[in-house]
Amino acid sequence: YKKGSQPRFSMRSLARLSGFAAGYLPMVLSGKRVLSSKAVQKLLPHLDLNLQERTYFESLVSLGTADSQELRIAALDRMRRSHSYRRENPRELEVHQYLSHWYYVVIREMSAMPSFVAEPEWIQQKLQYKVGLMEIRAALDFLIERHYIKKNDRGGYSPAEMQLNCVGGVYRVALTQFHEEMLELAGRSISSTPSDERNITCHTLALNREGFEQARDILNEALVKIQELELKLKESDSVYHIELALFPMTKRSK
Repeated sequence: YKKGSQPRFSMRSLARLSGFAAGYLPMVLSGKRVLSSKAVQKLLPHLDLNLQERTYFESLVSLGTADSQELRIAALDRMRRSHSYRRENPRELEVHQYLSHWYYVVIREMSAMPSFVAEPEWIQQKLQYKVGLMEIRAALDFLIERHYIKKNDRGGYSPAEMQLNCVGGVYRVALTQFHEEMLELAGRSISSTPSDERNITCHTLALNREGFEQARDILNEALVKIQELELKLKESDSVYHIELALFPMTKRSK
């Protein structure tokens, strides 16, 4: 915008005013460098943003660069207060709401069961973990209104075919929260679910980078096979969640 509205403006002049090296901003814009919080403060005085725009910009940077989930959630909450953001990014907000509560995903999958009843009381009785009726009603209304669940010709329901493209800072926040909730429930299942109805196994081993990549590929192949199994089953009577976790327990040697 500045280059189009101010003929004398250039990236080099902005870098000089902000105290950056000439190649820093082009590297940020190309994704090769991260815009740090200190760099933001140097840059802001020269962008002519109003207070609301400054807050939004700082939150946007924090969403993409913050080290902790708490800081990313706080940044997203600030962004969501913007009417412009809500108007321009309805899909981001929708997917965030869907993934931020584990039972949204579970209720959607429950609709594939022949016995499914689209009533909060019935759903609450079927859920393995406690969720309030108001929360279930809100989830059910969301899933039906946003077409995550579709009504068939016989008056029943089924999950709609859909693919979530979870790329970007907002989706990263939602997916992180989703996995944290699911991993917590997996831990609780060890004491709350009979062993013949669950499978919690683990193995700890020493790996180099090549070994890690091979182990990751094995897990991805296993998940594809399980997804293929889902397509072969004609009827289901329960919803399961599979969480494949491969993560370091020590710091990598230099």
